[in-house]
Amino acid sequence: NFAAEPDDVEDEKALFNLKCQSAVGVIGQTTNISCSIESQTGPVVINTVVLTRFRENKPCFTFQPYENRVTGDSRFKVESLPSLQLHNTAISDEGGYRYYIRTNLGNDDAEFRINVTAVYSPPVITSEPTEIKDGGAADLYCRASGGYPAGTIHWFDQRNTNWTQNSRLQITQGHDGLFTLSSKLSFRSIDSTWGPF
Repeated sequence: NFAAEPDDVEDEKALFNLKCQSAVGVIGQTTNISCSIESQTGPVVINTVVLTRFRENKPCFTFQPYENRVTGDSRFKVESLPSLQLHNTAISDEGGYRYYIRTNLGNDDAEFRINVTAVYSPPVITSEPTEIKDGGAADLYCRASGGYPAGTIHWFDQRNTNWTQNSRLQITQGHDGLFTLSSKLSFRSIDSTWGPF
C-alpha cells in the first residue's frame, strides 16, 4: 500500500519582502533611504507607494509610477524603486515612518527611522583675562553653534588631562532648532604649561 507522506508544511510566505534601512540625514542635504525587495517569484511591479509617519493616519507622501502622480511632501522622491530620497532634510523630518507598497504580487510594508544631524561650527576658545598669567585665576570659554542634536564640550589640556567635570555647559536652542553650546572652565590658579586647551 502506498501512503503519501505530507511534505513539511511551512508557514505561507509572502511572494516578496520589502526591507528598508534607517537613515541619518544632514540638515539641508539629501537623505537616502535604502529599500529593497526580496522576491522568490521574479520581478515585482510597483503600482503605488505610500509613506506615513508614525502616529499619523494621513500619508505624508504617495507615488504612483505609471501615472507619475505624486501627492504630499514633494521633497520625497522615489529615486530607484523602492528606495527613497528626502531633499532639503529638516529637523522636523526626524522620526519613524511606515512605507507601504502595492504591487502585482500583493502588498507589503516596512518601517524605518530618519535621524537628523547638523555639524557644529568649529569650537572657538576665548579667555578672561585675555592674557593668562602663570598662577593667576582664569576663565576659559568654548563655544560651538549650529549643530543638532544637542551635544557636549569636552576640555583637554596639552597633556590630555580631561578637565570636563570642572566645567559648566550651557545649551541653547535657536528658533531654527539648532543648538549652541557654551562651556566655561574656571581656574583659581592656572599653569600656562597646560595650554593650549
